[in-house]
Amino acid sequence: VLSQSGTVGVGLLERFAELGVSKFVSYGNRLDVDEADLIAYLGDDPETDVIVCYFEGLSDGRKLFNAVRDVAVRKPVVIFKSGRTPQGARASVSHTGFFGGTYEPWKGALNQAGAIAVDGFEELSAAAKALLMQPAAGGNRVAMISNGAGPMVQAMDLLSEFGLQLRDLSPSAVERLKEAFPPYFIVQNPLDVTGSATARDYEIGLRGLLSEREIDMVMAWFVFQDAPLEADIVDVLTSMQAEYGKPILCGAIGGGWTREVSQRIEEAGIPVFHAVREWLSAAAALARHGQRSGQ
Repeated sequence: VLSQSGTVGVGLLERFAELGVSKFVSYGNRLDVDEADLIAYLGDDPETDVIVCYFEGLSDGRKLFNAVRDVAVRKPVVIFKSGRTPQGARASVSHTGFFGGTYEPWKGALNQAGAIAVDGFEELSAAAKALLMQPAAGGNRVAMISNGAGPMVQAMDLLSEFGLQLRDLSPSAVERLKEAFPPYFIVQNPLDVTGSATARDYEIGLRGLLSEREIDMVMAWFVFQDAPLEADIVDVLTSMQAEYGKPILCGAIGGGWTREVSQRIEEAGIPVFHAVREWLSAAAALARHGQRSGQ
């Protein structure tokens, strides 16, 4: 974790406590070591799998570009840069002594170098979590499944913003799923298994989606409060991950019970996100990393 803000840095440290942090550098008022030096160092650090950065003002753009370009082919570099507006840029000068500058040129350069640029603390932590827990995606083509369609509808509104595509299922997959499911399940992408879905229904749906060649990752949203969905969904997800090897990203919102089941799923190695934008940011990060690393 590299951070020009101690506040953001300690927030990330706490957020990543269970995932593992190899190095943490808070370097806001730096003198002769900058973010490019640190990224280059962490690129060669065998204990570091994902580099997470919070930047405000940047000084040597060419040096940073070259460092990110060299490292991003080996391990993901996730960057959230603030100080994007004139007001924010001026604030960054008083905070760290470096002017934030106009964001669009920075964003274009970071993307060209191979960085995964995100838009906020939550997206930064979500992207890092997915990259640590899941394999890189073979592309940006996603499939969704849920026993509650609301979050999927919200996600569909944002897919293009995150550079993701929702691919139609093949006719053979649709036929197989319709044969296996009751007639009131909505068999398409996204796959709506309704509030009556059981863990077995999810297993059938996940298998159908993961086996599609035109699908690079599956995004499963859960309403754990629905009584038919048993806690053995954890075993289903673990089995599907081992069998297909494609990324699986889960989402859910709720209180104590949702947190409890989510923790069990994450202990099995599959991340769970509690906001739609975080869910999508995670998927976009896996697609971007796969593109950059040639997966």
